[in-house]
This record gives sequence, structure tokens and C-alpha cells, in this order.
Amino acid sequence: MIVIHDVSILINAIFFGLSVFLAILLWNQKTSYRTSNRMLSLLLIAIALTTFNTIIRLSYYMDAMDFYQQISNGALLLMGPAIYLFVKSRISDLINYRWLIHFMPFLLYAVLILSRGLLFWPEDMSRINHFAFLTFVLQWLGYIVASFSLIRTYNQHAKQNFSNLEKHDLSWIKIILALFLTILIFRLSLLVYSVLVEKVLDAIGLNLTLGFAILTCYLGYKTFKNPELFVKLTSYNQSKLSKEDLLLYKEKIESAITNKALYTNPKLTITELADKASLHSRVISQTLNQGMNQNFFDFVNHYRVKDLMKKLKEPKAGNYTLQALMEESGFQSPSVAYAAFKKATGTTPAKYRKTNL
Repeated sequence: MIVIHDVSILINAIFFGLSVFLAILLWNQKTSYRTSNRMLSLLLIAIALTTFNTIIRLSYYMDAMDFYQQISNGALLLMGPAIYLFVKSRISDLINYRWLIHFMPFLLYAVLILSRGLLFWPEDMSRINHFAFLTFVLQWLGYIVASFSLIRTYNQHAKQNFSNLEKHDLSWIKIILALFLTILIFRLSLLVYSVLVEKVLDAIGLNLTLGFAILTCYLGYKTFKNPELFVKLTSYNQSKLSKEDLLLYKEKIESAITNKALYTNPKLTITELADKASLHSRVISQTLNQGMNQNFFDFVNHYRVKDLMKKLKEPKAGNYTLQALMEESGFQSPSVAYAAFKKATGTTPAKYRKTNL
């Protein structure tokens, strides 16, 4: 038992230091995502405070530092808003100071702690602490779900602007959010078990906080190493185009993308197509959505699939690998090529080539 406690304290101490170190690095990093970085720094500081609380409790100094428990509870109320605002400020700008409303539960709890000696008897704080923990749980659940929604919106906008989504794949962030949620649910399950059945060892429950620390440190490291992790995308409020305009714009777009085979550029963006078609990118996006029921990503891949089908029918196609032919058609990812090809033809490139040779 002593060994478990000692090892737990050591690991938590390491991640406490790492969280503080990454928070300082991100806070001072000079990028166009300063607000986002500072939200992540805030999350790292909150994680560091709760990790330090774990160290104290495992070291049996809780009675000597009872007041620190209140600080740790306050830190919990920072986590949900911080992760949500980190994601949101990466995708779009935060409006004025409206984002401060997300921290109202934390600010209210801080006021209650600071005024404890004036307004409350000591025993009254237990109810407030329980309410704070319940608020944290509801916040964490709500903000994780909201963050998933933001990422889904980001993915939709990315498909409206880019023909290659490799750099915009946020699956790994969704995995982190899912793991955050899993750890919380497991922690709540242990809490319920402790209340209804028998008490679970503190070392088990407290070390679950370490999971939050590991995931947050990884997110902090990834963000620091890749400052342009997300790309801010602008959505437009659009009024419907007339049928005449749709036909005109559609002709211009199709002419621009086919005349110089722009689709063979694996990094083609809607801005580049707009420049070639002498149209605003907003007009192209609206024409594709309203007139062709497609986003930019699917529109470009449609031409890539047609080009790949043509190449696969040529007698010399057998002399080249499928990947080489896919790349010639503009696909940068074989998985995307296979998915787009099968969606359009109902078969795979390999089977299509075998049938047509």
C-alpha cells in the first residue's frame, strides 16, 4: 500500500510540474491563436491544481491544508469552460467578453470561499462543495458535448473550403474528448459504488485525475508544437441565388476546374478555384450547395474520380500502382480515394481496373 501511494505521488508530481510548464509555454507563445492558447493554459493550471490536491490527499496532509480542498473544487469549475472555449476560439473569434459568462460558476464559488469567514459557518461549506461538484459534472458533460458539436461544424466548413482534409482531421481531438468523458463516467461510477456498496481505495479514485492530466498535457504539447492546429473558417449568411445566376456560376466553375485540370492539385482550395473562375469563394460555395447539392470537397473529388476512372481504363494502367494513379488524379490519401470512388461507382478502383483491362 505504501508503495502504491509513493508511486502515485511521484507520478502526480511529475504531471503537476509538466502541466505548469506547458501552461507557461502556451501562455507566452506568440501566435495568432493567443486567446485559444491561454484558454488551454487555464485548463492546464486547473489540472495542476487538482493534481496537487491528489498529492496532498495521498500524502495525508489534507487536515493541515483543508482550505486547499476549496481551491481544488474551484479549479474543477474552470475545466469545462476552458476546454470548450479552447476549441471555440480555435475555430472562430470569441465575441467581445461574452465568453466570461462561462466562468460565472467559478467566480461565484470563489466569492463564497473568500467570504466564508464572514457569511457562513464552516459546516455550511459541505453543501456548497457538493453543489460545486455537481455543477462541475454537469458542466463537463455539457461542454464536452458542445465541443463535439463545434468540431462537427468545423469539419463541415472544412469540406466547404478544402479538397484535402488531411490537415483538418480532428479525429484525435474527438478521441481525447471521448476519453475525458469516459474518465468522468468511471469516476462517478466509483463514487456511487463507494456510497451504495463499499468504500473504494482513495488511491484508485484520486489517480483517475491523473488521466485528465495526461490527456491535457498531450493536448498542450500537440498545440504548442503545431500552432496552426486548426484553421479559422468563415461562414456566410447567404441569400438564395436566382436560377439564371446559378447556371452562369456553375458554368464558370466547371470551366475553371476542367480547363487546367485544377482537381489534380491535391491541395486545391476554394480560394484558388475562385481566383481561376473570377468569382468570390462565397459565390462558389453557395452555387455548389444550392445548385449542385455538394460541398467543395465532394465536388472536387467527383472530378478526381472521373479522371481516375479514365486512367484505369487505359491499356497502360496495369503498368502503374493504384496509388500512383490516384495521386495523378489529385488524391493525396488512398483511403479518401477508395471512399470517393466506391461512393461514385459502387466498386473499388482495383476491381474497376480488373474489369476494364
